[in-house]
Amino acid sequence: LLLCHTGVIPTDYGFLLAVAVFLGVMGVWLILTAIFPGLRRRKYKPFIDYVPAGGTGTGPCPNTCSPVSGNQSTVFSDANYVCADNPFTQGKYSTVFGDVNIDLRPSQIADGAVLDISCVFGDVHVLVPQGCRVRLEGSHVFGDVKAGQFPTDDSLPLFTIRHSAVFGDVTVM
Repeated sequence: LLLCHTGVIPTDYGFLLAVAVFLGVMGVWLILTAIFPGLRRRKYKPFIDYVPAGGTGTGPCPNTCSPVSGNQSTVFSDANYVCADNPFTQGKYSTVFGDVNIDLRPSQIADGAVLDISCVFGDVHVLVPQGCRVRLEGSHVFGDVKAGQFPTDDSLPLFTIRHSAVFGDVTVM
């Protein structure tokens, strides 16, 4: 369309060019989803098997993290992280073509704690412990940000989640 506006391509062909580019992008997307079925959007998979008191769960063994070395990333794979650090002060998680589940329920959230999330063609699910305020900051392109109900009492610690999602969803519960 920019080439039509500058006169490089006659205006009569601008619409046809836009349709051809759209169909080409959709064709590439269909081929990629046929080769990599993980690119298709999946439903939320909660941590229903996690038992915080040291019991046994039936799900996959989760990874653990610490507030200092909480920089985790995945590419073309899914990951489950359970953070039991007291206090949780910061963490950074990113995924490309994969899903990440972050369970912070066993942690004590420090006032001013920050969680940075980045996802491209993937989903990130965060489970926040009770007893903290949650502030969401960030942007999303062709995706959604879903959040549960959190308390607004100023005496509770503030937990900031910074997110960036492209073709993916961020869910905070």
